[in-house]
Amino acid sequence: MRFNQFNMRLPLILALLVPVVSLAVGPPPPDGGPPDPVLAKIEISGPTLVDEGATATFVCSATYSDGNKEDVVPVWSEDSSSSSISANGVLSAGDILADESVSITATFGGKTATVGVLIRYIAPTLDHLVISGPSAVNEGASGIYSCVAHFSDGANVPVTPVWSASSTSVMIDGNGTLEVLSIDNDQMIDVVAAYGGQTQSYSVALTDVPLVLEDITIQGAVSMDENSTIQLNCIALYSDGSQPLIEPVWAENSAFAQISQDGRLSAGDVTANQAVTVSASFGGVSDTHSVLINYVAPNIERIEISGPLSLDEGSSAAYSCSAYYDDGTSKSVTPSWSEDSEYATVSSSGVLMASDVQSDQVLTLSATFDGKSDSMQVAIVYDAPTVVSLIIDGAMIVEEHNETRYVCMALFSDGTSERVVPVWSISEEWAQIDSDGVLRVGEVNRDESVTLSASFGGSTDTYNVLLKDVPPAAVLESLSVSGLSEVMERESTVLVCTAHYSDGSSFAVTPVWSDNSKVATVSSAGEFSAGNFDSDSVVEVTASFGGMTATHQITVRMIGTEIIYPLSGFDGSAVKAELYDYETAEWRTYGPVDSPSELVLDDMSTNQWYWVSVLESNTTSNVWVEVQGNWLNL
Repeated sequence: MRFNQFNMRLPLILALLVPVVSLAVGPPPPDGGPPDPVLAKIEISGPTLVDEGATATFVCSATYSDGNKEDVVPVWSEDSSSSSISANGVLSAGDILADESVSITATFGGKTATVGVLIRYIAPTLDHLVISGPSAVNEGASGIYSCVAHFSDGANVPVTPVWSASSTSVMIDGNGTLEVLSIDNDQMIDVVAAYGGQTQSYSVALTDVPLVLEDITIQGAVSMDENSTIQLNCIALYSDGSQPLIEPVWAENSAFAQISQDGRLSAGDVTANQAVTVSASFGGVSDTHSVLINYVAPNIERIEISGPLSLDEGSSAAYSCSAYYDDGTSKSVTPSWSEDSEYATVSSSGVLMASDVQSDQVLTLSATFDGKSDSMQVAIVYDAPTVVSLIIDGAMIVEEHNETRYVCMALFSDGTSERVVPVWSISEEWAQIDSDGVLRVGEVNRDESVTLSASFGGSTDTYNVLLKDVPPAAVLESLSVSGLSEVMERESTVLVCTAHYSDGSSFAVTPVWSDNSKVATVSSAGEFSAGNFDSDSVVEVTASFGGMTATHQITVRMIGTEIIYPLSGFDGSAVKAELYDYETAEWRTYGPVDSPSELVLDDMSTNQWYWVSVLESNTTSNVWVEVQGNWLNL
């Protein structure tokens, strides 16, 4: 039979042919067919564990369809931010803070291979310690020392070691602060730091400092009653911090008192308070001390509190106290104030501060002065707070057929807030809200916006809520297969399976493919490949996905024993073809033909290799020259 369709499939056949071989030595005998071996896979070999800072070499090998295997140079890559791999497969591991997994990828001849490598973190080790601080410290002074740990990776880290010293004349705390105690002479000591199993010493010179009188201070009472005596003392302050009691030269400047050399100050009669300045001198240093001689008033009979009988919560009121004496006089005094309420406090000056209360409260305000006491009842008046505003809290989006709860907080005029139960309402009929704030959403056909309202204590707040339309989940309804319905034998075509859903959407899917032919195959990717058929045949391909199936019929046309060999560009030339039968080793000639657009090659067998040589006549020398040469197989 004559199949003009051959013109359409010739490029696919030629893609399988071996390179042109010169006819001078005859065509090369194919070993099972002329096509070259193809790359089947590539593999990576190398270590799976590499230390940080180290290198490792990886090798890529290629395996071909004829079973041969050889090392190749692929394009290398890795997915690490700290490591890199060179063009010749050398992985350089950088510094890391923890173990890191790296994927190494090789790409060669359209194939890819990947191998996992663990970059192992190598913890640095402590190399030595370095102490810093003053190399000399005076007696009674202090110095601060620090320690830096030097590690094997070059890092220098400040650390807090265990501090110690080689002398009992000093004390050093955990922070490295060295204090020098009293010493009699200059001396050298070692400050020692211990950390991470290592110790380091640091030499420090301690300097003896002679004592120096820096100041003196008079100590004693600052006031005394008339006709009484008090004892004053004098303290010396030395450079080493010591403060011994001394006997200075005493003096005073008042006609109402006198001081003895043992520091006893005696006061006489006064008609009003009198100030006395006492002075002391010792070792060229002096100090002064003021003493007030108090006038002793007549005997007190009673005291009385004055002030308001009530005050509002959160406010204050001032109270005073008067003392009444046996000589008929009275005066304002400053007593010791107290109160018996948890809702108020009173200051030493008599200011009563009332805190917030939940209802009217009564307290007792008391004053004590010079052995006398007085009290009065004071009412704290409750000022009920008012609602300033409301705040609704809850979901802003609620799906249809769902429910959710909303709460309401009231803000009061006293700055407090609390959850309240308001009167709830809603603006639309798509949902209802009950008295507990539970919103129940019915069915909506599209997203709807509603407004919740809460009213309490004369205030109202609103809250916008989106009611979300939730469309039903799409269901797979059918499958369909698209692609060519006719191919030539030994040709391939790709089929596509499409899933159709209840919501009108359609998506290309990857089904399970199968067919009913022994000489055709369909891959998992939907590629249909026809083998050698003895006659035209119809193959049914089935796609299965999501519990459904779809079929597609492909007619496979058999290639006959007559081949139409297309030609172009030979106008005005004579062309012929010489055919070499690989099975019989015989040559056949077709043509010559003038200005041909094709050559008809007949009487050919299926499953047989032929070498076709196309020759053109040279019009000048009348010599036939080969212009094309190809292997053919039916």
